[in-house]
Amino acid sequence: MELSKLEIELLLDIYEMDINLGERINENSYELIEQDPKERRQEFIHYLLKLKRFGRIDFDESKTFVCGGIRSEKYRTNVVMIWPENIHILEKGIQEVEEAKKTVMDKVKETAKQGVKEIGSKVYDEVKDWTSKTISEYFVKITKG
Repeated sequence: MELSKLEIELLLDIYEMDINLGERINENSYELIEQDPKERRQEFIHYLLKLKRFGRIDFDESKTFVCGGIRSEKYRTNVVMIWPENIHILEKGIQEVEEAKKTVMDKVKETAKQGVKEIGSKVYDEVKDWTSKTISEYFVKITKG
């Protein structure tokens, strides 16, 4: 199953949090649809559960979520607090993150190569134009003088 841009971003952050001991994830770090803070949290939980269902991450829901209050009709969850340190990326998720990072690096390298080629081409054209102009001026000087 292909992941959305937001799910990929979340997976990258879980990788950083779990593997590289990076910042803890939270719903305020993502561009979610919901504006209401309670519904934003439920939307965030929805994406975490989806990544778990797809086998990219794992967590024990009873240790990761504190539930209470009114259940969201849209997301069917009622999480009031999250313990993200209990969320762990699985091998499938790690492979996807590393492949995504590799793909980004390949794109950066290709863009850099193209930029170098364009700069080199411009420099060559400028040197060629300057050389031709200088030789022409010198030739005119010699033939007049």
